[in-house]
Amino acid sequence: MNANKLTNFTKVLHKTDRASEVLMFDQSGNPSSINPGGLVIGTQTVAEALDRRGIRFTALRAPTSGEFDPEDYLETSTKIQLGVFCYTLGYYSPGDGGGNDYEIVAAGTGTDDGGSFINLSGSGLQAKGLFGATVNVKQFGAIGDGVADDTAPFNGAIAQINTASQEMFIPAGIFRITSNLQTVTRYCSVRGDSRSVTRLLFENCNGLNFNLSLSDTIYISTIVESVSLLTDGDSHTGIYFKGKQSYAPHDPALVLRDVSITTSAAYDSSVGDSAEWGCAIDLDDVDEVLLDNVYVCGSELNAKFPSRTSSIGIRVSTVTGLRISDSQIFLLGTGIDVSGQSEGGIFSGLTIVSVDVGIEFHDLISPSNNHVIEGSHIAAYTRGVRITGYGVSEMITAVFISNCFILEREEATTTTKSEYVALDIIAERSVISNTTIQCNTSRTPSRTAIRIPSSNNIISNIIGLNIGSLIDAVDSGDGRFSYVSNCIANGNLDSLTKGATHLFVKGGNVMGSMQTTAHWNANTFAAADLDDKNLFEFSGRRLLLGADRDKGSRYIDFRTLVAGTADFDTRILSIGGGAATGQGSLIFYSSSSIFEGQIRPSVDSEFSTGSPSYRWSEIYSTTGTINTSDEREKQDISTLDASEALVAKRLKSLVKKFRFRDAVEKKGADARIHVGVIAQEVAEAFADEGLDAHRYGILCYDEWGEQEEIIQSWENEYDGNGALTRSAGSEVVQEYRPAGNRYGVRYEELLAFIISAM
Repeated sequence: MNANKLTNFTKVLHKTDRASEVLMFDQSGNPSSINPGGLVIGTQTVAEALDRRGIRFTALRAPTSGEFDPEDYLETSTKIQLGVFCYTLGYYSPGDGGGNDYEIVAAGTGTDDGGSFINLSGSGLQAKGLFGATVNVKQFGAIGDGVADDTAPFNGAIAQINTASQEMFIPAGIFRITSNLQTVTRYCSVRGDSRSVTRLLFENCNGLNFNLSLSDTIYISTIVESVSLLTDGDSHTGIYFKGKQSYAPHDPALVLRDVSITTSAAYDSSVGDSAEWGCAIDLDDVDEVLLDNVYVCGSELNAKFPSRTSSIGIRVSTVTGLRISDSQIFLLGTGIDVSGQSEGGIFSGLTIVSVDVGIEFHDLISPSNNHVIEGSHIAAYTRGVRITGYGVSEMITAVFISNCFILEREEATTTTKSEYVALDIIAERSVISNTTIQCNTSRTPSRTAIRIPSSNNIISNIIGLNIGSLIDAVDSGDGRFSYVSNCIANGNLDSLTKGATHLFVKGGNVMGSMQTTAHWNANTFAAADLDDKNLFEFSGRRLLLGADRDKGSRYIDFRTLVAGTADFDTRILSIGGGAATGQGSLIFYSSSSIFEGQIRPSVDSEFSTGSPSYRWSEIYSTTGTINTSDEREKQDISTLDASEALVAKRLKSLVKKFRFRDAVEKKGADARIHVGVIAQEVAEAFADEGLDAHRYGILCYDEWGEQEEIIQSWENEYDGNGALTRSAGSEVVQEYRPAGNRYGVRYEELLAFIISAM
């Protein structure tokens, strides 16, 4: 403050002058002096002037009747004295916002900073500023006309909030700052009228610097709101905030709301396109941070790919509980950069455009999990979102990306970037859903929408436009499923790389070629392994297991509620097959197969029960078999001739008892004795009478070819929690059987043949 405004108190005032003078009071609260060069006090009373700061004086009393009139106390002036108080209504002129209360103290009590203490030249006194909860930068002499250097007044105001006050108010204006401001070390609020009218122009220097790492009050918010920070440089930091982790619930340690951090080029045409903050917002070692309605804009150089810079919009290092909402980030190298032990970030309603990388997580320290990116628009040159985690050996978990639009930013035709990946993520137990990804439309699509070299993730409801591959996924070999469903792409749907396991599942996806004659099959639901071999496919009324041809078998396992450790209780296994329909075999693994209803062939009198090389051991039946004997279905009906009668008589004598060899091998002496004939002897009896036994249905002879061994193999199997439920192994589902033949007889015809000769 101009010291002359507080030093000359010898003039006797006329009543017409008194309304524009500054009042002085002694320690008892009595008016003691006036300042002929002072400021308007308006209609405020002395009591109002003093009570404004909560200063109470028993000696000052209003009259017992009528209005209190300070003119009654101002008939003559006295010189300024130690201990008196004064009250001004401005700093340079009435109503300019710099008015304050002062106490007159001895010289040297404090350092003259234009506000907290003001030297009164030639008097041996100082005016000590009396501030309340809010300090206005204009109370330290800030002008805000875009011409005057306001660095010193700002430093004075910062010193005040570092010691006592809780808020620094910056009114409308353009305030020039020409060197780094001193650091704020105490929680406070820095507030302007609005970011459209309160502008801080930092000329080739850093912006606001907060370091609360030594503060004991970590649970009280520091707030910056309704201001704009402008720079004409290209390497400085707009807002730097260092705190300390509390690891306990509390209000946000830092709130940035309605803040603009950009360049002064919009207001000064002489500032070049290269102007930008090197880092607009730098957050270090703090938890619970809220950034709401923040606008960050960098250099016009980032409007084109070849000239993009390395600037950063918001840099976050070891910040837990970060929330960025409804904010805009434009024209920067990286929109949001996250590193260190940063956990629980929520990024919602963001617009990030003309950046090389939209949001990047890198060099993370565990744990740094649980991040949400939602409802945002990101247009980047090389990566929309990139998460490198802690490294391939340990991935971050619980990353959720939803309801976003990720666009490949158009690059200049003179320089082509090597690749574009919209979402390049190393994470597990994460979900990407309800997102549209559109790549550069001016070039042949060779871009990747989602690259996720890990498993145990869900990708659903994704639309990919003009892409090379919608999903580039690598199974990490940990035996956990990833699932992709309801995705649409007019390029390749996926480019899958197999790891140690084949646990990548697809379902309900739609692919189309790049040509306008793309064919769509929207009625097919399929799942495939990492070899792109379909596990199953559902289309229309058809459920197909094993849609792709390979040597592996297909099976369905069932487990009941009965306790046990078996891999399965029953199994249906499909083996074999060929070019013709229906050439494979089904194997039922169960202790019994129970049917309620008839079992019949699909065609009458076409197929047998069992085969020469695979026979039933026995048949249990309430009654015997029913053989067709309808005259309408027979021909060449006649009685046996003499030769046939002789054979019948001989066959009667050929009935013998015996035991089956395979039964003896299994049961030994317990193998039972059977009664019947020997097929070869039956054939010989017919031959002795000049007859061919093979012409008669009594004798049967069958041959079969060599049958290959079929082995079913499987890899490690896991439950939904990743626990091993079945170790890798194999089993023989069809044993090798060499080629062979076998004779047999139909006993019902044999007995009828013998009876006819009796």
